Amino acid sequence: MTYRLDSIKNRCCSWLKPRISRTTLVLLVILLIGVFLRAYNFREWLHFGSDQARDALLTEQVVRGEQPWPLLGMEAGNTRFDLGPMYYYFQILSAQVFGATPEAMAYPDMLLSIATIPLAYFLFRKLFDSPLAVALSGLYAISFYVVEYSRFAWNPNVIPFFVGVFLLALAEFLESQERTRWPWIVALGTAIGVGVQLHTILLFLFPAVFLVAIVFLLKKCSGTALRIGAIFGIVFVLNIPQVLSEVHTNGENTKLFWNALTDRSGSGGSRFFQSLEADVLCHAQANMHILSGQGQHGVCNFPEIIEHSKRFFKNSNRMVLFGGVILSIVFSVAGYYFLAFSAVKEANPKRRVFFLVLLLYVGLSFLVLFSVIRDAPLRYFVHVTFIPFFLLGLLLVRVRALFPKGYIPISILIFSGLAISNVQVIAVEAKQLASGLRGDSGFVVLGEAERMVDYMKKQSAPRKEADLAGGTAYLSIYYKSLKYIAAREGFDIRFADRKNPPVSETPYFFIGNRSNPKKAFDIGGYDLVDQRNFGNIGIYQLRSVLLQTEGRTSSSE
Repeated sequence: MTYRLDSIKNRCCSWLKPRISRTTLVLLVILLIGVFLRAYNFREWLHFGSDQARDALLTEQVVRGEQPWPLLGMEAGNTRFDLGPMYYYFQILSAQVFGATPEAMAYPDMLLSIATIPLAYFLFRKLFDSPLAVALSGLYAISFYVVEYSRFAWNPNVIPFFVGVFLLALAEFLESQERTRWPWIVALGTAIGVGVQLHTILLFLFPAVFLVAIVFLLKKCSGTALRIGAIFGIVFVLNIPQVLSEVHTNGENTKLFWNALTDRSGSGGSRFFQSLEADVLCHAQANMHILSGQGQHGVCNFPEIIEHSKRFFKNSNRMVLFGGVILSIVFSVAGYYFLAFSAVKEANPKRRVFFLVLLLYVGLSFLVLFSVIRDAPLRYFVHVTFIPFFLLGLLLVRVRALFPKGYIPISILIFSGLAISNVQVIAVEAKQLASGLRGDSGFVVLGEAERMVDYMKKQSAPRKEADLAGGTAYLSIYYKSLKYIAAREGFDIRFADRKNPPVSETPYFFIGNRSNPKKAFDIGGYDLVDQRNFGNIGIYQLRSVLLQTEGRTSSSE
């Protein structure tokens, strides 16, 4: 009887024991934090600029059956050359599942960013022990840079996911060669086939890394020929829409691509050393910004800071900034050195293959960005979001080898500092969004834009149309967004030239910075009827003095 009671007790207690490891539990917590940062107030704070409105309109037309699925995607960097249409397909499928709304078209960006968090752990685990890989994954999940590019619809935003799949699958292929399982082959072909359609950088980088890898790192080419052929086949199938487009247009897109390529290469070779310096400095700036969230969020300004370094010794604040620049450079140079050193000296064959893949990817990234680096904003570095975390991990491994007793406190100090830094930047961004002060001439917040349209609708009633003029910077980024939102509500917003304003009964609005209204619009012959501020943006309702005079004349008669 006692034996039976003990047996029942043991079976019951076994159900109460944790059935997942501590590492898995921590990763789940990290994933939940990552989901919260990417999904919180997603619709209200969604960036919805002119590019997003353009893509949303196309997606809606396809979903409604008014247009066929596109054979080409968005234009690549004002070159008139179009990328592949895969990102449009993501949006169309999401709109079919969740509804054709602005936020639904951004769900692929958010969901793939969430999926990239566990993917990052598997990447880091290729080189580091579990605790360090978990810590790096946690830092990746809260990186301001990564979170920022997960909360709106934009084709480069999904790049990190496909980069992660590409690196893992390529390493597996090089490790196993002719014994590589077919799911890895499919994953590698899919990553390349989709990646080359997401951004011009990957259009060059993925094929270059893959071709160099199979030429110099594969040993048994005869046994892998079938798998290489399958990879190329998958890439071709995923890019069939572009092939059809070329057939229909007699290769027009290829001609535009070639023109863009020759123009860029022609302009990039005249200042070789300036481009080389900028390439190194901008990668260093991107690495530190991705890790900490600090520094310039837009353009790369390290070359300018180094060039005018004497200015930064005039006050303490500038000295701190210059010190951060030097620290970023030292961190990146040391990290790249240990990456190259490990690729050469690593004894473990599997780890050595992954080191070589990373080194090849980083090296070719420098080469691909070389010709455009002087004009490259920090968003161009979205394809290397994993790299600074690898560099940090390699430096901490070196710290552990040199200072075994100090490794844990040093690691805790570094990770805590970087985590606090990112959380601080995210908190500032969230505060601006919550207070309505985030929208400006370069950033359209969906919730604010919808309230702008509601205001113009109410002021225009019973009419269902209005004319909109504005400052060039504001009108260029807000017009398409406001027009798209208004059209969904049966309201028509038309473009109006501020130099030749219409003289009609149609309600007339002006968009600009919230400031002195007369200073903001400064249009002769028009009076201010009403004004409403939306954060940093002001919407001014104007009326022609001539119309008012005619109205007074008619009433007196």
